[in-house]
Amino acid sequence: MKINVKKLLKDPDFIGWMVWILLTAALSPLCIHLMFKYTYDTASPVTRYIIGLFAAAILSGVISVGINDLWFRLRRKREASRRKVAKKPGKGRVR
Repeated sequence: MKINVKKLLKDPDFIGWMVWILLTAALSPLCIHLMFKYTYDTASPVTRYIIGLFAAAILSGVISVGINDLWFRLRRKREASRRKVAKKPGKGRVR
């Protein structure tokens, strides 16, 4: 089975999930560190790791929604300008 990378990179769902996974991986160490720093000493380390990973996933979800929204708006604007240029009549044509 061959995977078409170009087709995947055009799929907005795929890009959104990849952004979320990368941001979660990048924010996990920071969130885990913060959980160890700001929780009580009686909390078990497993609980701190799980809460840190959960917080990283939530935070990266919020950030990725913003990134995806910005990306879709720019893409929509670019496509609209292409349609507008294609719709303009050529020089010398009568309207």
